[in-house]
Amino acid sequence: METKMNLLNNFGYARFLEVLKKGLIPLFFLIVLALVYQLPFNYTVDVGRLSDAWAIGEGFSVRESNADFSFRWTNSNNATVELPDIGWPTKVTFVGLAPRPDGNAPTVSLTTDKTTPFIFNNAVSTKPPAKDGRLTIETEGFAPSFRLTPNKLVIGSDLFQPKGDSRKLGLVLNKVSIEKAGMLILPPLFEWLGWTVVFTAIYILLKHSLQFNSGKNRSSLFAFGIACIYLLIIVAIRILNNIWWCENGVSLAWGIALPLATYLLTIRWLKVGITVVFIVSSLILVLNNQAPLTFFLAVVSSSLALIIITNYRFGLQLKPEQSYRTQLQIVLLLWFRYTLVACVIVAALFIRSSAVVTLEGDFDEPVYLRAARLYAQHLSAGDFVGVINEQENYEHPILAKLIFGAIMLWNNDYNSVVTRLDTDPRWLNQRYVNATVASITVGAVAMENPLAGLLIALNGFNIKYTSEVYLEAVSGLFATLMLLLLRHSKRNGDWKWWLAAIMLGLTGASKYIYAVGGIAALIWMLWRDIKSWRLVPIWLGIALLVFYLTNPILWFNPIGQVLHSLTYSVNYTSSAPVARSEHIWYQPIIWLFSEPEMPSNNTYPFPFPVQGLVTIITILSMWRLWKKDRLLLVLIGVNLFFLLIWPTKWRQYVLILTAPMALASAGYLNYLCRLIWKKIAWRLSKKT
Repeated sequence: METKMNLLNNFGYARFLEVLKKGLIPLFFLIVLALVYQLPFNYTVDVGRLSDAWAIGEGFSVRESNADFSFRWTNSNNATVELPDIGWPTKVTFVGLAPRPDGNAPTVSLTTDKTTPFIFNNAVSTKPPAKDGRLTIETEGFAPSFRLTPNKLVIGSDLFQPKGDSRKLGLVLNKVSIEKAGMLILPPLFEWLGWTVVFTAIYILLKHSLQFNSGKNRSSLFAFGIACIYLLIIVAIRILNNIWWCENGVSLAWGIALPLATYLLTIRWLKVGITVVFIVSSLILVLNNQAPLTFFLAVVSSSLALIIITNYRFGLQLKPEQSYRTQLQIVLLLWFRYTLVACVIVAALFIRSSAVVTLEGDFDEPVYLRAARLYAQHLSAGDFVGVINEQENYEHPILAKLIFGAIMLWNNDYNSVVTRLDTDPRWLNQRYVNATVASITVGAVAMENPLAGLLIALNGFNIKYTSEVYLEAVSGLFATLMLLLLRHSKRNGDWKWWLAAIMLGLTGASKYIYAVGGIAALIWMLWRDIKSWRLVPIWLGIALLVFYLTNPILWFNPIGQVLHSLTYSVNYTSSAPVARSEHIWYQPIIWLFSEPEMPSNNTYPFPFPVQGLVTIITILSMWRLWKKDRLLLVLIGVNLFFLLIWPTKWRQYVLILTAPMALASAGYLNYLCRLIWKKIAWRLSKKT
């Protein structure tokens, strides 16, 4: 028997068993996911609804409505609607109105993978006509495919010109839906494969990170158990919120899978470089409409998490001589923290995505969009002197508006004037960009303290002004990164300290008021180490240089342009809009205990009123900040002092306090929890 086993081992029998065991892990995930996708599901695009505007492609007029339903006219021979991949086989259902006002039935064709032509009248309707005249047509869905972007349904129609209307129109489209067409369904291939890669990578990462002294089997079982927990979380989300998952599942899967695979397959010094390539590539894909914004956010957040894992990987904290219980506690705490960070980022994006489509147009949004459109036009013509000389909205630095303009240029939608939020998708595009940037900011803070990230994610004013086309999202990102870098700098003069100067320059180039934090930073630097005062002017000089280089409007006349914009801001404090607001000198304190007003459309995208609670906890934490974290104390004090003395007191200005107050209050709550736990542990030990 022993000889026979030796012969088998010579032929690689043991290696074959090992490979087989490894192959069973991804096979298990494939089977479980396939079973989940068998659940009944129907995805519908309401063509006339604002929240579904993302799915409306080319060839449609503005949305309209009557007493019974909302709709859009097609105005091209080939209009497109985007439908997510839900698997195969499927059927597509098309709901529209016929006949047209001229009394004729349009000639229509629906194209998925094949074209179905028909005369759109009662004879071809698969359901009895509705009372309002709507007809329903069903056609075969899309074939299986590997792609990040949704499938495109092409709707062809002949055109006519209504009397008294200059438009050429095709047909009225109300809804398009896609659903399963059989008992069993092949899952969407790219999404199915992506999640299998994610869970398999989590298993491998954990298995090779653990060093249980009881052997490899226990490590494998534990790694498999953790991967299954993540699988259950994904399955629960897929079941409970299948609409959102259907739109974003494939993007989320590959946004997480790519950095995980990079971490597992490359040597250490290549990890960060390839991660940066992934982030830049994903941004290019998003701007080129080859992937949703969810993809970019997932790549960024998962990459940040993996960079932290690289620096604080399990191998640095786990040792073979440690007990199984000790190693288990370390691993569970680390992965619980990373999971919290991911959940906070997803929550921030979800809340802000909802706010993007529910918040009404705000006062300054057309102003910033108009400036962005002008920058896009200058960039398109190669007129860089025009960018430098452009005086539209000159009172603010131009970096954030230049980013908006670059996105307009990339999407080639800068020629016409932006008018109304509910009819112009460019408004939504820029809002989604801001929502994504704000979610990245939340993620950066959550890496520091998950509770602080959650408090920012739920902050009403932060949700409102970072989900609109304001300058707050970009400015807040750079200001927050400056704060986090300074907190992590071990001394004046290390690389994080110098990098914070660059962040301050980018902050000032986005919006002046956020650069007030730079004053607090200078005070804190000298407070921390007065002996290194010679480095402080160099640090400030780097910040000013970055501010100059990233604010092209200053290039020809820096001093004159800064004075010009600051003079406008000072004069604006006594303008009619400020006078009409009737804000008292301590109005910022009132904002810190308030929440945004309910929109007139009765949609309230601010789920929890946390602003007042955060303010109270921050006040209670002051004595602890004095002892433990004077940077936050100085930053909160300087920013609040400026808000109190500056005569203009708009609501969005309090966002300069959001990140430091969230970190202060979260740190204090963590301290209280540890204190209470110690008290409980002491009492329990005393009783025993």
